[in-house]
Amino acid sequence: MFRIVQALNNNVALVKDEQGQQAVVMGLGIVFHKKKGDLIAPNKVEKIFSLRTEESKENFLTLLKNIPLDILTVTYNMIDRLVDNYHFPVQEYLYVTLTDHVYSVYQKLLKGNYQESHLPDISDAYETEFA
Repeated sequence: MFRIVQALNNNVALVKDEQGQQAVVMGLGIVFHKKKGDLIAPNKVEKIFSLRTEESKENFLTLLKNIPLDILTVTYNMIDRLVDNYHFPVQEYLYVTLTDHVYSVYQKLLKGNYQESHLPDISDAYETEFA
């Protein structure tokens, strides 16, 4: 079970798990008609973002205020899948910086002012990373 610390919207909440660890949980309507202190059943949760440090909590909450949830979810899922597939350890800040970068590029594409990189192609030198 998860106890609500703060409802961020109807689908997202800052919670504490049974061990007292903070996390952000997502799921369709999981916070609807709920308030601080109420419980959320684990079977209602579609995605959990663990927040191991106070810094990661602050960064995640800042992202939630400024970046659409779908961009955040796609980026986090992408990082998690790459970590699982390639067993590369990542620092927690990667989630924040990459999400911010992806959203920035997305905004540029929407506004029509995205510019291709003029940096040299180094994919041959880093085959695993580019895979």
